[in-house]
Amino acid sequence: MSREDRWELAELAALLSRETGVATHRVGRMAAELMRLATAHHELQEAACNRELSSAEMADEQNIEGAIKAICDEGGWTPDFQGDPRGATVKLRVPSGRTTDFGQTGVAIPTLRAGR
Repeated sequence: MSREDRWELAELAALLSRETGVATHRVGRMAAELMRLATAHHELQEAACNRELSSAEMADEQNIEGAIKAICDEGGWTPDFQGDPRGATVKLRVPSGRTTDFGQTGVAIPTLRAGR
């Protein structure tokens, strides 16, 4: 994980910890897992822009989205999946209504630079 990734992880964990009643140490792990899953989701959306996804890739996409939904259920957030890889493909709607994306639809989950 690069220095920039660690910085984005710390910022995401701090933001999400203010949006849930989950223990802070758990929110850090949740944020790290969300970033990992968002990176995989983003890569699949990039592929889908260039070609049709295989059935295995479509199953992977469903599994990734299911894992993200499970984390969000624990945190009290609502996931918002986007198909356009020019921006964040995973955003969360949080109880306060805070947004971090240009479209002001949710908290954009950053992707890991090593995954780009």
